[in-house]
Amino acid sequence: MSNMKGQSEAIKSGKNHVIDPKTLTESEAVPAIQPDSEAFYRYLHRYALREKGYSIFVLAAFNILLLIPDMILINSIPAKIFVVLLRLLLSAGMLVFYFFLDRFGTFRIYSRALSALELFGMLVFLFVLACYPNPDFLIQTMGMILIFIIYFMFPNHRYYVISVSFISACCFILLSSFRIQDLSPRELIAGSSYLLISGILCAFGARGAEKYRLRHFSSLEALRSISTTDLLTQTHNRVRLEHDGNRWIRLCREHEKPLSLAFLDLDNLKEINDMFGHLVGDKVLIETANRIGSSLTPRDIVCRWGGDEFVILLPGLDIRSAVRMVEKIRDDLVNRPFPGGIRASCSIGVTQMKEESTLETMIHISDQLMYAAKRKGKNRIEFQL
Repeated sequence: MSNMKGQSEAIKSGKNHVIDPKTLTESEAVPAIQPDSEAFYRYLHRYALREKGYSIFVLAAFNILLLIPDMILINSIPAKIFVVLLRLLLSAGMLVFYFFLDRFGTFRIYSRALSALELFGMLVFLFVLACYPNPDFLIQTMGMILIFIIYFMFPNHRYYVISVSFISACCFILLSSFRIQDLSPRELIAGSSYLLISGILCAFGARGAEKYRLRHFSSLEALRSISTTDLLTQTHNRVRLEHDGNRWIRLCREHEKPLSLAFLDLDNLKEINDMFGHLVGDKVLIETANRIGSSLTPRDIVCRWGGDEFVILLPGLDIRSAVRMVEKIRDDLVNRPFPGGIRASCSIGVTQMKEESTLETMIHISDQLMYAAKRKGKNRIEFQL
């Protein structure tokens, strides 16, 4: 009995560090979301699609309306024709961007497309400025400030939007200094100062909005993780298994790929709980989940079904490959002692997806096979061809 107590204390003191989820705060349970993470940018992509999509229609229409002052102020007929073509092309580009907004594969592609469209819009603005016979510098500076507001209005990689804004401001100042007659140094300095201040204010405003969206996204991710993750083992829970499992079944059927499912049950967790206490039993469950996960590929799914039971989904594996996979898991659990010298065994049932299979029927069949393994002496694998 003293030996059992010694093993229990060894596990509780934890030479192998195991996190106890019961002591986790929310910030520790859910990884911190980085502002440059692809997951956050995908959230911004959805935000742009939902909140900013119709703004593109407004900007495209406003761009066409600008043809009215263009036709009044520009004297050259060829220049008028070219301006009309450029503005029509810009509005068409905005509409194409809108219709492809939900088809961009990653936020990086979206950002590059948006930045390219913004640069083209800036090119149109500068060309029109060059065509005006005697443009007013301060009025055009106000136009540039409006362009800055538009730049920072749409979610984008901060490096892209800062680069586009800097290039646009430099090109505008350079063109104005050569194109606008009688432009005094005082006006040039004043206009440049307005641009600099407005750019800084837009950048701070956009940064504040991004921080707010980051906090909102982090909260959503925390809620999603809590609702779809088993708190003790950090594996999938039943809700997430149902969602991801049905998706994999559909994909494997569409691509005519096999899919197998294993139901694993620890044979002696009750005895471990009785001898060492439930805290030690919880750590055995955590270690079991870690060992199962380390044997799987990134596409495989492990779910704590309840108590000492785990469901393992193996997309792309037929029954024989799946049995070989779970044999490695069983051997690892049986042959390698848990911290404190505790040993555990498991019984596993394995089945393969058939034409009429659903996730529910596969779980039921593998569960029955697991109980058959227990009836035959435990520490076995039963499978159905």
